[in-house]
Amino acid sequence: MPSRGEKEIRAGSMIVYGTHGSILTPILLAAAINRPDLKMVAADYIAKLGPNIAGCSFPVYAAMHVTVKRASDKGLVPRAMGWIASKSAGPSDRDAVRQRNRESLAGAAEHVRQGGGLIIAPESRNRREPWRTGLGTLVADLARDAACQSTYLVPWSIRGASVTAIFQLLSRNPLARRLGARRFRNPVQVLFGEPMLVERVVAEAGDDPREIAAYLERDYRERGF
Repeated sequence: MPSRGEKEIRAGSMIVYGTHGSILTPILLAAAINRPDLKMVAADYIAKLGPNIAGCSFPVYAAMHVTVKRASDKGLVPRAMGWIASKSAGPSDRDAVRQRNRESLAGAAEHVRQGGGLIIAPESRNRREPWRTGLGTLVADLARDAACQSTYLVPWSIRGASVTAIFQLLSRNPLARRLGARRFRNPVQVLFGEPMLVERVVAEAGDDPREIAAYLERDYRERGF
C-alpha cells in the first residue's frame, strides 16, 4: 500500500487500474484490497465462468471475438481462454456490441458513484496499441457528477505472479513441481500507487475519454509500473 491513501483504497469510491498480466490478476487484487464491494470490468466470457464471477462483473464484448486460432500462439492459458470465448460468444453486430459495452460501463460508473470499488485493465490485446478508452469513459462520466469529487483512481502493479508456475505446482511430475516452487521463491507482490482524485486527472487531461486514457497510461509508465 502507498504511504498515503490506504483508507481510500480499502473503503473509498475508487477505480483501480493497470495492466492485466494474467488470469490471476483479479484474484490477487481482490485478496490485496480485501473489500466486499469490489467489482470488475471483465470480458463477457470471463463473467460466464460462474455465478459468483458474473455477480461481481460488468461484462464487455469484443468487436472481434477471441478464437482458439488467434490465441494458440500465446501459450496454454490463452489457448484455453480462446476456446472458452469461442464457445460463449456474445453479440456479433458491432452496433449491438457498442451498445452493450456502453451499458456495462454506465453500470460500472454507477457502482463507483455509489461508493464502490472497481477493477479495470485498460490495455489492448495488442500491447503495442494504446490503452482502450473504457477507463477514460468511466472517468469522464464520473467527473460530470459533482457528487463524485472524492472519487479516486489508483494504479496497480503485480510482480512475480506466474501462471506457468501454478500449473507446474499442480503437476504430477516432481521436476515440474520443483520448477514451480523455484519460481515462487519470492512472494508475489501487489503494489498500489497513491490515489489520484478524478477531478485532478480531468483538470490536467481534459474531458475527452481518449485523452484521459492516454494521460493515465503515460502516468502509469512514468511510475515504472
